[in-house]
Amino acid sequence: ALIAATAKLVIYPTGPGEPIRIDPAPIERLISAEWFPDGTHLLVCGAEASRAPRCYRQNRAGSAPVPLTPEGVLATLAPDGRTLLLALADGRFQLSSTEGGPPRPVEGLRLSDRQVGWSRDSQAVYVQPGLQVPATVERVDLATGRRTVVRQLAPEGLGALAAIYVTDMAKVKNWDHP
Repeated sequence: ALIAATAKLVIYPTGPGEPIRIDPAPIERLISAEWFPDGTHLLVCGAEASRAPRCYRQNRAGSAPVPLTPEGVLATLAPDGRTLLLALADGRFQLSSTEGGPPRPVEGLRLSDRQVGWSRDSQAVYVQPGLQVPATVERVDLATGRRTVVRQLAPEGLGALAAIYVTDMAKVKNWDHP
């Protein structure tokens, strides 16, 4: 859980046990947090006082966060635990590695795209290119930029809707296999 008022992270057990509280200082404003596959680290995005947001690797034991992106660059973590999709302040996207090395440009993603998930093989992302009804979810191949419509979602039996907000597609069974 992100506790925005105090810029703290709290890991709540799903069974017996006590919550683990993490102080991600010097981050003062938290934006997001997601688990690395190893279950001991988090990708935490936020901002230090009077600085632009960036993303860090944070150990659940509470050691100081280690910057993974430059200031002004936010990221999401692929299922492989190494690949980062970087969202640059100017609207461009790049792929980077948690292990270092130069980032490479990504074609095919648009500033208006809202990422809703990664493919299981970490080679593509699913995006929602707007909030219109029916909602469209597209798969964007990160190597080629090729976009493929994989689903159109529209609820049945409801009155007029203004928008549909698609959530985390990683939890949808067989999403990678339409």
